[in-house]
Amino acid sequence: MTPAQIGVLTVPSSDLGSLSEATTLITAKPGSTDALTLAETQTVTNLSNPPFLLEDFSTYSSTANWIADPRGIYSTAEDVNTAQMVLDTTVGCTPAGTSQTGRYDFPDRSGDVQGPLTGRCGDYTIGRNLSLPATITEGWFSFYHKSDSFFKTLAPSGWGCNSAAAYKTWFGRTDVSRYNLVLGIFGETADYTWSAGPGNQEPADFPLTWTPFDGAWHYYQMHCKIGSGSNGICNLAVDGVVKKTNTGLSAGGASDIYGIAIGRNMNQGPGTVQSEWWGPIACYTSDPWSGLV
Repeated sequence: MTPAQIGVLTVPSSDLGSLSEATTLITAKPGSTDALTLAETQTVTNLSNPPFLLEDFSTYSSTANWIADPRGIYSTAEDVNTAQMVLDTTVGCTPAGTSQTGRYDFPDRSGDVQGPLTGRCGDYTIGRNLSLPATITEGWFSFYHKSDSFFKTLAPSGWGCNSAAAYKTWFGRTDVSRYNLVLGIFGETADYTWSAGPGNQEPADFPLTWTPFDGAWHYYQMHCKIGSGSNGICNLAVDGVVKKTNTGLSAGGASDIYGIAIGRNMNQGPGTVQSEWWGPIACYTSDPWSGLV
């Protein structure tokens, strides 16, 4: 027996995070009187501005099914360390209202052979790459992310690592370089930066004004535009608050944005097993946030 639809609720964009606006079909299981149970609702994006690409991890039956890419939205040949990836059916993305998430488990690298820039002091990568349905020159991107509360980008001091501690968390991929969000520069709570536009433009390392590795979900919104001449854009908001606007960027020889990298390399460590989770990831081709970024 299928659930019965008993009502329709329109939810404003401010409550939906990655969805610009949605109509929620309120359903109830047979015999149930609680129609508002989160697990019993279905969300459908407003057709006036649907995501160009949306990955919310809801359609997969298992980790193997996720890695197999039945939707054809990943560049699977570029997958790195899939054995460290899990479709987590027990940890949902609470603010987005989804019950399944993608999890990366970074291994304890204490036993790795090392030099000051290699082994456990060198890069470790877990990553997948989403392919956009077509190339674009401007996009509005969002994703939900959380980590263990003890997540670190800095190896134990006794290791003597000389690498620049950081985690390349998210890329907007272009045919020349990338729009790159890096967290935990020089340590897990110090700075963040990005390659602000194609051509590896890195204007500065900016002090963190939020705590990305505190065990809570955070919502990231980025506006990236290649532009022409020097009118490119790479802007960032976190949890609905604008953190940085980088405008006047040159194209750097790039002509398009073609994909999204979900995680890349940790520059050193970690010294214990630690995990991060990915909630819904979206790309829009027109502004879903009324000029926030």
